[in-house]
Amino acid sequence: MAAMNLNHHPPTTPSSPDQDPYHQQQQQQQQLSLLGDPPADSPAGEPGSAAGAKGRRAGRGKVQLKRIEDKNSRQVTFSKRRNGLIKKGRELAVLCDVDVGLIIFSSRGRLYEYSSGDRQLEEGNIDKLSIEELIQLEQWLDDALRKTRARKTEIMLEAAKSFHKQEKQLRVENEALQMKIDAAALNEKCQEDQCHPTGASLELQFIPEADQRDSRATSPEKPMLIFL
Repeated sequence: MAAMNLNHHPPTTPSSPDQDPYHQQQQQQQQLSLLGDPPADSPAGEPGSAAGAKGRRAGRGKVQLKRIEDKNSRQVTFSKRRNGLIKKGRELAVLCDVDVGLIIFSSRGRLYEYSSGDRQLEEGNIDKLSIEELIQLEQWLDDALRKTRARKTEIMLEAAKSFHKQEKQLRVENEALQMKIDAAALNEKCQEDQCHPTGASLELQFIPEADQRDSRATSPEKPMLIFL
């Protein structure tokens, strides 16, 4: 009987659930799972901890690192991120007492810059630079010059393309106007030819009275219309 009493489990429904530690622990775990946080005794990798991490990440969506196709959205995002980057650079310069320089080129080649100090590329400053800093500065200048030339070439090609398009359009309009002018001239010439037939002119010839008497004697005809 003693062995049976030792293996006997406690009742699942005690008379006072609030005083049962096992029941209280189950209630705490249920409350924590509803709140999205993992239980205190849940090890990493269990469903409770994964659900808690998922609940913490649900507040902000993950940004996909790819090009924004919409032009307006891309411009708005660039403006916001640029201002945020400049703000972070200013905070870094103040908090850590460092010199921060930012150079940003937009998609159209416009330059945005920020410098926490008043450093300039003067001869004295260049003389104090090390070989690593000079190499970095040279690479930066080459990159900026390459981007500037690429943007300049792109603008020139766009302008040339626009000029060729305008030239083609003007040529088509000129040909259409010339056709209208030729048609109007031909129409006017046709109207003149219908009123006055080509190679003949209308002339009314009057015969003198003496000749008229002679002509009546010979032939009682009226004055004739003669085409010369």
